Amino acid sequence: MRRKIKAFMFYSLSFFVVPLLVLSRAASVNSTHASSNSPVMGTTERKALSNWDETKSNLLETHREELQDRLQKRCDQLTQRIEERIEKFEANKDKHIEYYNNLKDRITDIVQKLSDKGYDVEELALDLQTLDSMILDYASEYVKFIDLLKATREVVCGESQGAFADAVKAARDQLRVVFAARLGIREFYKDEIREDIKDLRQQRSPVSDSGASNEVVNEEVE
Repeated sequence: MRRKIKAFMFYSLSFFVVPLLVLSRAASVNSTHASSNSPVMGTTERKALSNWDETKSNLLETHREELQDRLQKRCDQLTQRIEERIEKFEANKDKHIEYYNNLKDRITDIVQKLSDKGYDVEELALDLQTLDSMILDYASEYVKFIDLLKATREVVCGESQGAFADAVKAARDQLRVVFAARLGIREFYKDEIREDIKDLRQQRSPVSDSGASNEVVNEEVE
């Protein structure tokens, strides 16, 4: 009988103790899991985050340097193109002014020869004065244009885009003035000087050597 009572008590205790042990183990596991999800970072996490911040900073700095390098390259190319344009326009200025001065010299020679032979060259002489003034104005306007073009070099590339655009616009506007002055010379020569030379061809030679006089009158001025 006693053995039966002891067995009954053993099984009764087992029925209550075992579930308690299971619940205690589960609580321990949950506590450990919750601890691992805690917002408090360990040394490894802090080191990883620090490394990421450093990497991100390095990437941003590298990107910034690449942008600066590309901008500087574009600025260097732009500066080189401006220098090439300046050299080109200076050469064109000298060439055109030399051409127009040669034209003026040829007309001056014609006026002198015809005047010596008794022709009425008053109109052509006035044309010559006007042409000389137009050539001087053309040269002056061209110098202004080149000075404005050179001024674009003074603007800091990449830092003053508005100022640079204004400088380029001023040079472009002045170039239009130069083209207008050049066109004015061409039209004046065609409409005035050549017409006055044609009128001189109609004059009767006041000297006996008419053949020589006509040769001078008919000389072409290119």
